Amino acid sequence: MATMMDVEALVAQMTENLAAIHTTIAGLSTKEHDAKLDELEEKRDALLDALLSEYEAELEELTAQRAKEEEEITETRRREDEEREARRKQEDDELLAKKDAQDAERRDRLARETDLVEEEADEGIDAVEAEVQKLLQEGQAKLSELEEKRKHESLRLCGDDNNPRPFSIMAPKHMVFDGVAIFWTAFASLWTALLVGGMAFLWTRRDMPILRIRGLPLSFGAVVCLHLYWIACQLGTSYGHLMPNGVEFWIMGIYLPFGIALFHASNSRFLHVAKAQMKYAQVERVKKTSGKKSRWPLVAKFRSFDYTTKMMTVVCAGMTFQFFLTLVMYLVSYKFHPSFGVAGTEVTGTPEQITRERGRGWEWWPSVFWQIFWAWIVAPYILWQSRGIRDTQGWRFQTVACCLASLHAAPMWIVALNVDAMAVVNKYFIPPQWIAVSIMLLEICTIFLPCWQVLRHQSLRQETLELIALWESGKKNTTGAGKSFVSGSTKTSGKGSFVSWRQMSEVEKGGSFDAAAIAGGLLTMDALEYALKKNPAPLQHFSALKDFSGENIAFLTSVSSWKTSLRSENVPATTLNGRQSLSIEPCATNQQDRLREQFNQALRIYTEFISQRDAEFSINISSGDLRRIETVFEQAARSVHGDKSPKPTATPFDDWAAPKGAESVSMSSEKGIIGAAARDADDVSDTGSTIGEGAYYWGDIPDGFDETVFDDAETSIKYLVLTNTWPKFVKDRRTSFDSAESNESYDTLIDMVVRRTQVFAKE
Repeated sequence: MATMMDVEALVAQMTENLAAIHTTIAGLSTKEHDAKLDELEEKRDALLDALLSEYEAELEELTAQRAKEEEEITETRRREDEEREARRKQEDDELLAKKDAQDAERRDRLARETDLVEEEADEGIDAVEAEVQKLLQEGQAKLSELEEKRKHESLRLCGDDNNPRPFSIMAPKHMVFDGVAIFWTAFASLWTALLVGGMAFLWTRRDMPILRIRGLPLSFGAVVCLHLYWIACQLGTSYGHLMPNGVEFWIMGIYLPFGIALFHASNSRFLHVAKAQMKYAQVERVKKTSGKKSRWPLVAKFRSFDYTTKMMTVVCAGMTFQFFLTLVMYLVSYKFHPSFGVAGTEVTGTPEQITRERGRGWEWWPSVFWQIFWAWIVAPYILWQSRGIRDTQGWRFQTVACCLASLHAAPMWIVALNVDAMAVVNKYFIPPQWIAVSIMLLEICTIFLPCWQVLRHQSLRQETLELIALWESGKKNTTGAGKSFVSGSTKTSGKGSFVSWRQMSEVEKGGSFDAAAIAGGLLTMDALEYALKKNPAPLQHFSALKDFSGENIAFLTSVSSWKTSLRSENVPATTLNGRQSLSIEPCATNQQDRLREQFNQALRIYTEFISQRDAEFSINISSGDLRRIETVFEQAARSVHGDKSPKPTATPFDDWAAPKGAESVSMSSEKGIIGAAARDADDVSDTGSTIGEGAYYWGDIPDGFDETVFDDAETSIKYLVLTNTWPKFVKDRRTSFDSAESNESYDTLIDMVVRRTQVFAKE
């Protein structure tokens, strides 16, 4: 029973749940919501239609309003344009009326003036016609007279019908490009290119000692002037006949004399430097005394100049005189301007005769005089003055070659102009080209010879460095093997255990001797310093008289003497920056006096060899070393010698440093070269002072003064001598042995050096 009640209750509960579910599902129907959505959409569409209608109405109203405004603006502009056009038309009419009035006035004035001018012209024409008629009558008479002369000259020139004479056709009035002209044009272009290349080669190496002493700017100036004349000569076959009157005269009157003058100024440095270097030919030198003073101020002023200033003064004066002389010759001669001139200078005849006669005559003498004067007088005089000089710079050879090359120039030019038989040659080789030949040889000696010397110098320097490296390499190998560098083949029986210099030369000829190794031993810094220590006179004599670098050896010997004197007098020293330096603190009167004496000796070394203001031949050191030394001595030098402007010395080295190429040859050779000064400094003996006595300095001694003040400069000059002068000296002695020439002091020195290098090799 209870179970039935539970089922009924459960069924009733389920029925209620189903009814609730049915009610809920009925409440979820979308019909009501769809109706509301439809109503809202209808309201929205109605509102949109109303808004669209309102917008279209406003748009129509706005369009109509804008159209009305545009019509009003267009109408306003049209009225303004009409008013503006009317105003412009009125202004144009007024301007046109004004112009018409002005034109009418001008036409009236022109008519009046034309009538007046025609009346005056008619009167003038009548007068001119009368005068012309008179001149025509006179001209007819003169023409008849000239016609008679022409017939007479034609008869003399061409002969009669039975005896005709050949005559030349006038040159065409355009440039000639036949085979001869093309050849000379191509030759001139090629030679000019080579010359410019040679000049550029020298200019890029202008800091080399062998070029600095030559004075390249002066040589280049001479070459440029001479080459301009040379080009004019070579191209003469092409355009010579087109030259206006006088152009050829001015070319020869300016370029040739100016070039010869500048060349003489450049070449004469040879004799001056050679004479000036003679003071270094002896270890003991006498100080140069001043010449006798003149009572004429200008002469005294001229004598006070240095050689370069004197030479340039004379050359510039000569060039100025030549210019004014050429100008006077040009102005007084009818040959170059038929309208004026001095009577007696006229040229008559056919055009060809006139052209030929213009190239002759006394007007040309001043131009060619300087070439004759230099070739036949100046150059032989220089050669005579330098007859005892045998230099390594090639200057004597240059002067001889230039002198011989110039002897023929002026005589052949005169012959080609005045000898009729030379007419055949002149077709292919015009007269001025005889002078051009000598100019070419001058250019060879002035440009290409120095180029060859530069290449030879570089080759010799490289060979020296390689021999040094080979020597050091052989020395190391020999030391490691425990054997002497001098083999049995290098010794001579019965004449000692060492090979002499003369025996070495003989062995080299036989080919059984290691010449490169022995030469390397001679070309080391040890050998050079040993020669400077034992007997520097032969090397100094060679450097002064042949290499023109005597100041370098004199400087080294002077510094060596100064250091030796410094040590011998026991000047107190103290340690400064790790170096041994002279103490400038006053200790005692005698010590101060010795210190001042040593400073004055060093000051004389500075003024004679280093100072750019006082030294005639300043040594070649770097600008950094020069500034350091100037800091110590320049103020004292000016106190003693007065203020002087830096003068152009014979070897004005501005800046120079040891080439970096030495490092690439051998690192050990660099140590042997640069470090040799410190290694053998104590071995240098007193060779005698080379500094003359002069004014004494009594001021305060600078703080930077010590015994190492010249060390950097000394090392630099030793390297320069080792790679320049010393190899030439050794080579010169070897050449003299081969040619059976000898000098006892030279032989002794070289034998000493050979023995020294062999002992050093054995050790």
